[in-house]
Amino acid sequence: MKTGGMPFVLVKTEGRSMHSADIRILTSDLCRGAYLILGSRTMAQEFWSLPIVRRSALTVIPAGLFTVPLPMTRATDQCPSPLSELQNILVSANSLLNRTVELYCCGMNKPELIAYLEGIDGALREPATLYVYGSAACILLDEPDRTSLDVDVAGPYSQADEADLSRAAESVGLPVNPDEEYGGDHIEWVGPLRLCLQSPVAGTEMTLWQGSKLCIQSAPVADLVASKLIRYDEIDRSDVQYLVTQAGTTYAEIEAAAERLPAPFARDPLVHDNLLNLRTDMSMWGVVTDD
Repeated sequence: MKTGGMPFVLVKTEGRSMHSADIRILTSDLCRGAYLILGSRTMAQEFWSLPIVRRSALTVIPAGLFTVPLPMTRATDQCPSPLSELQNILVSANSLLNRTVELYCCGMNKPELIAYLEGIDGALREPATLYVYGSAACILLDEPDRTSLDVDVAGPYSQADEADLSRAAESVGLPVNPDEEYGGDHIEWVGPLRLCLQSPVAGTEMTLWQGSKLCIQSAPVADLVASKLIRYDEIDRSDVQYLVTQAGTTYAEIEAAAERLPAPFARDPLVHDNLLNLRTDMSMWGVVTDD
């Protein structure tokens, strides 16, 4: 959403779940000199350290200054929606600043993603099975506070009438492969040349969500982790830590999965280097690194 020149903006996201794409959109949308209100002093400092933010002439301040903690972005049956929870901070900030504070949302959380899937399911004319990976898989596997602007779909491993899917997704506001300038939630249909994920082995797929016509599947955890080794940035590390600690996946399983990645990813030196980094990280996390 555009801020319309409002000088104070509350960011609805946890710091570690904000992707570089979210940050680029955020900084391009806000007017120069705007203020970002984040969840903690540490989060504000980390956000401000990013070069793209420093170049944007934005001022970053922690929401803790308003004495109301930034709530979790996950909605559960026992708590109100994220937007309702954030209203308390908006009221407090408005009162203390005597100015209008606008809410800026970065990416889908699990309830929002499921709402999109339910809408697509109801709009599809033909059955479709989407094989997702990346952030969408982590969100549907209940990684706390995980958000994302996109749903990565492995095109070659999915079964869908692409025209039917595009129409249904567009109708609920989740377009497939929109223009680069598009800044909202969307589906990224990934073709074979960019797909860093091994071909599914029959019987190993995880079903993450099932509707009447739409089925969302994903790869085993070892394959999901291996797909992140081509980059393995701070967000990927956080995803991987959650996945391996929840599933009990071993280093040997991930190493074998990395060897099965499509060419040229399996031979990429960066994947090999990040495997070594992962082994160190798993030891630090207290996760078994050998069978």
